Amino acid sequence: MVCKSCGKEFINDWRKDLETKRNTDCLFCSRSCSNKRNHSKETKKKIQNTLLNNEVNIKKRIEKENKKKEIVKPEQYSQEWKEKRLEDFYTGKVKFEKWNIEKIIKKDDYCFAIVRNHPLSTKNGYVYAHRAIMENKLERLLNKDEIVHHINTNKKDNRIENLEVMTRSEHSKLHGEQSKTFIYDIKCPNCGKVFSIDKRKCFIGKKQGNYTACSRKCSGMFSNKIKKIGIDSEEIQNILSNMIIREYYA
Repeated sequence: MVCKSCGKEFINDWRKDLETKRNTDCLFCSRSCSNKRNHSKETKKKIQNTLLNNEVNIKKRIEKENKKKEIVKPEQYSQEWKEKRLEDFYTGKVKFEKWNIEKIIKKDDYCFAIVRNHPLSTKNGYVYAHRAIMENKLERLLNKDEIVHHINTNKKDNRIENLEVMTRSEHSKLHGEQSKTFIYDIKCPNCGKVFSIDKRKCFIGKKQGNYTACSRKCSGMFSNKIKKIGIDSEEIQNILSNMIIREYYA
């Protein structure tokens, strides 16, 4: 057969056409020849327009990147400039002005604020959001010994009501007490044996039931007793009221 595009003679193998699911009455020797012949003027114009649009979009992106670079110059907020700025703040040469927080970003456990002119910011202008918010409220720069504590332990909740300024020693003591386990010395309601148990494992921490026994056997026997006498009886109410002997941190 003769190709209608380039005029080259070629053999049309019908087996290959069946494998590739092409038409058996093939008119071109290759795909490139068929594309050259089949592309109309309209399709060529579309291709040219898409190429032009891509060039325009690339130019726009380059212009945006250049504008960003012009806004923040590396020399303006260099490490030397930040160190001098810190000294000026602590000595009182520079008056404090509220930080202009451009954006707040959530990352890992904390939220970060973009404050490019902050003396303790990173190269990209990131500062802890809770510190920047507290500094705006107090209208001064926080010292190195001061820490902003989240009252409800949610590190992403940066409302002013949820923030509190503390020293490092106070903050470490507070978290040390919170990390300690709260233990109860309980008298078994069935056998009267005194045993110690973690608050999270007893009925007070779980917020389920009215008692905690020393073993499954005792808990089963005491539950049968409640079914017989009733939970509102004086005997059972006395046992439940005298059950907790001592509570302490371990």
